[in-house]
Amino acid sequence: MLANFTSSAGSSVLVKSVPQSNGKTVNDFSNPLTYTVKAQNGTTKNYVVSVFVAGAGDNLNGTISLSGLSWSKCTFGQSWRPGFNDCKGSGTESDNWGATPLQYCSTGILQTACTVNNGNGFSLISPTGGATSTLYNACNSLNQVNGGKGSGNKTGWMVPSAYQLDSLLVCGSTVGIQGQMPYDCSTGSSPFINTSLFPDIPLSSNYWSSTLYTLDGNNIWTAITVLFTSGVNDAIEVNQTSIPVFVRCATSL
Repeated sequence: MLANFTSSAGSSVLVKSVPQSNGKTVNDFSNPLTYTVKAQNGTTKNYVVSVFVAGAGDNLNGTISLSGLSWSKCTFGQSWRPGFNDCKGSGTESDNWGATPLQYCSTGILQTACTVNNGNGFSLISPTGGATSTLYNACNSLNQVNGGKGSGNKTGWMVPSAYQLDSLLVCGSTVGIQGQMPYDCSTGSSPFINTSLFPDIPLSSNYWSSTLYTLDGNNIWTAITVLFTSGVNDAIEVNQTSIPVFVRCATSL
């Protein structure tokens, strides 16, 4: 592969002591390469260069275009690293690179607190009546970044439905069969998320959907969650905080 670069007058660029010419010297980038820039006064500085092949749908700006939506590449709370195209820009491995557990709503009685019935089911909205929703706040905050242009230059970020989340799961190299929950593969194997497109996910952790229902008529609402490492759908009470539940926000293409 050929690399294009510029350097100041009188300087030289080397890789493993081999002089480099802009747009002419061929190198193998299957592993990171160290470029050494030697100034005219003899001082040197090293630059490590890595090359990644982006997967289909990867916009290389922290968003993924898949299943008719734009998705955040990283779990909310993580930071996308442009030069590495991963989600390790903050935190450490021990805290899931900054992934933030969230609460759907501070009250389990949702009819007027955190949701609105839009005719096609309930949508998570800015809470009323003193209720709070760190889940709503998380996806809504992506609309404010980049000078108000939104994450990936997109606005309208929201909490996706259970079926939208399930559409991210694959069975081997092909998309699994969606149509009932729990999500299943036609081969009988467990589905999983493509970790090349969506790296550094917290293992064995659920992700919130906006899909709601009441359990046994007890008036405490639950939301369907998705486990990306196995495709399991679960139902978790919206006002609980004991189980860490994360979010991957989405918006229109």
